[in-house]
Amino acid sequence: GTWPELFGWEGGEFMTAWSIATYIDGVAAAGKAAYNVPMYINAWQMGQGWWPIPGESYPSGGAIIKVLDIYKWCTPHVDLIAPDNYQENLRAFESTCAAYARDDNPLFVPESVLKGPHKLRAIAEYNAIGYFGEIRPLLGKDGAIDPESQTQNDICRCVAAVIPLLFKYQGTGKIRSVIEEEGMTRQIFDFDGYMGLIQYGPLLHFLMNEKRERTGSTRGWGLVIQASRNEFYLVGDNYQLYLRPKPSVNKAQPLLSSDWRNTSLGNFISVDEGHFNPKGEFVTERRRNGDQVTWCGLWLE
Repeated sequence: GTWPELFGWEGGEFMTAWSIATYIDGVAAAGKAAYNVPMYINAWQMGQGWWPIPGESYPSGGAIIKVLDIYKWCTPHVDLIAPDNYQENLRAFESTCAAYARDDNPLFVPESVLKGPHKLRAIAEYNAIGYFGEIRPLLGKDGAIDPESQTQNDICRCVAAVIPLLFKYQGTGKIRSVIEEEGMTRQIFDFDGYMGLIQYGPLLHFLMNEKRERTGSTRGWGLVIQASRNEFYLVGDNYQLYLRPKPSVNKAQPLLSSDWRNTSLGNFISVDEGHFNPKGEFVTERRRNGDQVTWCGLWLE
């Protein structure tokens, strides 16, 4: 049948997508004959009009989600299709990441905004191989980092600090994102061998009634990477991680006297602060063992 017979009023857009995709693949094939380098398509997403109509709120025939299959069928010489993801709502941001993070299409975000911790979700849950944010001036007139840009600066620094771990564990399910959303007080993780609880808000520290106020950013964010059953790496700000061994079906599980005991006592062999050197080796700068830093979970600042 004709395009309208098969696809209704969207037939024109589907036909245009097929035409553009076929043309792009011809260009990519010719380019690879000269330079065998990876090639990708930068995909402008649907607009925010009252109804997303092609040609009005976004270019007709582009590689948006609903024509992604057509593009993948028609572009064998293109290595990946990369979505511009300017969605500020986290749910909408995630739905775009999920659509493009396919077995035949690794996720790369070539355009976005450096606003909020969304990039952490793309990296951890959708295995993004790259992320480019729209950079705005970070420095104020006095040469110091602008307060409104401080959180984004910190997030980028933390992601860069764990790149050796991202290369090693990406796609294994060992990388988790920590994002304090509106109204959220805690986040639960099911780790290998452990129950994990992220606590937000003022950090409970050392003694039961002593609390550390938030630093820097207003909400908690970060990454938790479980390198092995008993080894964790954490980066971020304004959150605490509690770990508790999962009950065993083969052994009697002793119950502690209260929730306070369950969350305050952790059997940590070592808790170290440090960085990765150019060889990807972890270098310890400070040993954090002891009541004052492990009494109520692992806190991040």
